[in-house]
Amino acid sequence: MTKNSKFAFDCCEVNAFFENCSVIYDRDTLEGAIIDPGGSPEKIRNLVDYHHVVPKFILITHGHLDHIGAAEAVSAMYGNIDIYGPGKEDEFLFQTIAHQSEVLGLPAVPNFLPTRFVKSGDRFSVGSISVLVRECPGHTPGHVMYLIENENTVFSGDTVFKGSAGRTDFNGGSFEQLCESIRREFLTLPDDTVIIPGHGDSTTIGEEKSSNPYFLNLMV
Repeated sequence: MTKNSKFAFDCCEVNAFFENCSVIYDRDTLEGAIIDPGGSPEKIRNLVDYHHVVPKFILITHGHLDHIGAAEAVSAMYGNIDIYGPGKEDEFLFQTIAHQSEVLGLPAVPNFLPTRFVKSGDRFSVGSISVLVRECPGHTPGHVMYLIENENTVFSGDTVFKGSAGRTDFNGGSFEQLCESIRREFLTLPDDTVIIPGHGDSTTIGEEKSSNPYFLNLMV
């Protein structure tokens, strides 16, 4: 983050898959957004309330249930705020949410669609914070990441993890697309960029360049 930055964020682990739900906000205005509310809506509300954030919308990285399971419930908590993302290629996943919950053994969630799907180049603002959408298919065909412009922070969903990368053996996954997404969207970021993944600990681009086998193979 830049010196004297107004950008702030915090995360909490939700659901049985320990998914990272993130709250981003402007320190001055306290306007914020919620990224990937995958479950445990009360836990998410506690995090939002702790920072006195006023959520303006929800951002989704991809259509797997563990990232969207509480989206409608959290939206309703804040006056039915809009749900944005992911890419339209993940629409089929939103049409099978009820089936996903049954297969994964998570609380039943009815099928729904986001307010709108997003694409690379779309921008959202909370206070003075600008959020840039970048498409990064592979884990799912419509997967996106959210780059906080001028703050060297990216919310990567299940594309990149600390020391690893997302699975591609689910319906619509593609190992080739995942590798291309890492090459195009992650290897081009500054080394000090902080990565907040969908699961597990945060990391940096520089750290992954030095140890992540996916990054190392693509840098040859």
